[in-house]
Amino acid sequence: MTSPYVLATLFFYAASLALYIWNLREPSRVAGIGATTCLLIALGLHYLALLARSRLIHAVPYDDLYGSLSLFAWLLAATYLVLEAVHRRQSVGPFVLPIVVAVFVLAHAREAQPIKAPPAQGPLFAFHVTLNILAYSAFAISFVLSVIYLLQNRQRSDQCPHVLSRIGQG
Repeated sequence: MTSPYVLATLFFYAASLALYIWNLREPSRVAGIGATTCLLIALGLHYLALLARSRLIHAVPYDDLYGSLSLFAWLLAATYLVLEAVHRRQSVGPFVLPIVVAVFVLAHAREAQPIKAPPAQGPLFAFHVTLNILAYSAFAISFVLSVIYLLQNRQRSDQCPHVLSRIGQG
C-alpha cells in the first residue's frame, strides 16, 4: 500500500466520503461539488493504480483476488458516479463510498506480486471478467439502495403508525 497512486486514491476517496456526509447532513452546493470532484479525482488515480498493478504483475490487474477487489471498488465508484450524474442525487454517496473505501483498503493491504502462470488468457476472457465484476458493482449499488429504502420505510412507519394501522384495516 505504499504506491503513491494508492495513497492519493485513498485520500481522495476519504475526502469524497467526508464531503458526501457533510452534504447529507447540511445540503451545500460547495460540499456537493467537492464530493463529486474528489470522487472523479479518486477514480482517475485509482485507474492509474490499476495500470501500475497491471504493469507490475505483467497481466490484467484482476488476475488475483486483490486485483479483482480493486477493480470491483473502481467499478462500484464509477457506477455510482454515473447514477449520480443521471439522477442528480448525491444522497446515496455516504452509503456507497464506505464500501468502496473498505474494499479498496482490503485490496491494497498487500503488495502485488508477479503471477507465475495465469489460468486463462485472451481478450474474451478479459471482457468476461470485466463484465462479471461490473455486475457485482451493480448488485452492490442495488443492495445499498435497498437498505436506504428499508431505513426510510422504517422511519416513516415510526413517525405515523396510525396511518399504517388504517391501511391494514382497509
